[in-house]
Amino acid sequence: LALRSRILKLHKDSSDAKDVTARLTAQRDWMLAYWFLACDSLADDDVVQASSAIESMQAIAKDRLAKDGENWERHFDMAIVHEEGVQLAVQRDELEAARAEAERWLEAERAATQLSQSENLAVKQFVSAGVELALVLNALGRHEDALRVVRSTVTEAERLRAGAAGRNKGQSISDEQKLKVLAEEIRALSALARASEVTPLVERVELMLAQPGEGLEWSRGLARGSIAIARAQADPVRAEAWVRRAMEQVAKVGDRIEEAALLEQAAELFRKINRPNDATAAAARACELAKGGRSPRAARIAKRCSPQPAPTAPAPAPAPA
Repeated sequence: LALRSRILKLHKDSSDAKDVTARLTAQRDWMLAYWFLACDSLADDDVVQASSAIESMQAIAKDRLAKDGENWERHFDMAIVHEEGVQLAVQRDELEAARAEAERWLEAERAATQLSQSENLAVKQFVSAGVELALVLNALGRHEDALRVVRSTVTEAERLRAGAAGRNKGQSISDEQKLKVLAEEIRALSALARASEVTPLVERVELMLAQPGEGLEWSRGLARGSIAIARAQADPVRAEAWVRRAMEQVAKVGDRIEEAALLEQAAELFRKINRPNDATAAAARACELAKGGRSPRAARIAKRCSPQPAPTAPAPAPAPA
């Protein structure tokens, strides 16, 4: 950040065309330095530093967007500000704030995608925004809204790729994103008791898993999808198989608090299918991870997963004299 700030100042007072272009580049590099700081702060569960970095990002991105609202990259930069805002609100355990930020993120990605002529990244990030908004809506219990958002986002992503310009944007939805889309669909449909619609989605996940995948986003999508499918299973044996599949991926998601949240959900499912030892082990690990965090979300997970003290027996009544 210090170096980027100095580089920006070197170009600040010149009106030379080359320096103006260099200044715009330097300004964006400065904003991206704040973005890296925000990402690392959130990964370290430091919500105070993350909040400060996001505010600085937003000020720079707003200034750049006000100067050129027809540039897809300016909208994309606002989108990544809101993306980090979603994660910050989630870490603060403020789901309504996360919903509002996710809606802003989706709108900014839509604008970037519409203006872009060849950027595959813009389309993929548009889908990511829709998935995260659906995730927050599901967490709020707004399952009909979550289902509508995740399905309409996928449909719109395909529409935005229509025509010659769209074909240059490549695949709009990666396999990792497909897993996340299916996870939110399955979660919403299960909560709405629409079991007949869940079965074909589970089959799609199973077909996808026949192909090898790797990386943090693949593991995160697979863990979320497996948890969602386990919740939808009436058969305890199948439910257990899916929870164990989720457990294989949880340690690979690359985020300590996300890992704790997934382990907490796994513990809940293990209890539901009468696997108390597995439930205790998953809850203990979730508690251990969450206690290393500093955010309200981490504190709440740690509190829920901490073993409850056994009730003390009442003192015996004194013997009669």
